[in-house]
Amino acid sequence: MQKRSDLCLTKILLSSRAFSNQRIISAFSFLFNSNSVDYAVLIVNSTKERKKSPRIIELQHEIKNLGLNVKLFDVLKDNPAVLEQAKAIIFNGGYEFLLLHDLKKANLINKIRLLITANIPV
Repeated sequence: MQKRSDLCLTKILLSSRAFSNQRIISAFSFLFNSNSVDYAVLIVNSTKERKKSPRIIELQHEIKNLGLNVKLFDVLKDNPAVLEQAKAIIFNGGYEFLLLHDLKKANLINKIRLLITANIPV
């Protein structure tokens, strides 16, 4: 029998290279397509420009080209209910300490943990 924490790890994909090769794209597609994802939330707080960041906009287009609807989400400005409706959560790379700072300030770390525990792909 798997531990609860083991179950969570089956829905997490970590990549330091975004969609730079077919293997990452395939893993991403499998992870999200297997859950019939309606839309994913792309958390933008790892860059100072947030929703206006060229890299965030580029990543949003890359994900859309893979057939997934994407909503950009600023943890400090947007309604947290969006997270609860999302079928997947995507964290953009960048300044991890800025992201963590904003998640703490918005008091969303536990909410995201609960979503991951509920087997939402991340």
